[in-house]
Amino acid sequence: MKTNQKLALQCSILSGLFASLASVFGKIATSSKICQSYLQSILSIYTDDDDSNEIQIWLIRAIQILAFAAMILVNSIMWTQFSLALAHSRYTIQVTTVNTVTNFICSAIFGIIIFNETITIQWTIGITLILIGIILLKRNDTSIINRSSNSISNSNTKLTFEKEE
Repeated sequence: MKTNQKLALQCSILSGLFASLASVFGKIATSSKICQSYLQSILSIYTDDDDSNEIQIWLIRAIQILAFAAMILVNSIMWTQFSLALAHSRYTIQVTTVNTVTNFICSAIFGIIIFNETITIQWTIGITLILIGIILLKRNDTSIINRSSNSISNSNTKLTFEKEE
């Protein structure tokens, strides 16, 4: 397959976004407290009645089941995009790097917006170290690739095959 770096970059970004969305749906699917707090916020707008406890339990379970199904769907889309990015890229490290960085950044944004999470100094230091490591890995991988391609193109070695008798 012919490489297309622009398409590979777009698919890498999308795969990172869908990976973080899968995490969001996974967290909703496995946490009754998150579903309950959002459901109570929504129900308080439409009703003043707190006697609908049994209905709330059923609605929470329905939301969790839908979130689990959405997690599986979004995960499938993520793997499709990641595979397309790998197929269209020259180097797998570029796809993995963009995917990982996008996933981290989107996960932080979704955590702040949806789950009211805070970004701590430890998280900031951790993501900074991870990003530095990814950049160093990418630089090292690219220089290895460039060195190996130069040595292959500069070599005048001819391969000969001899027939054994």
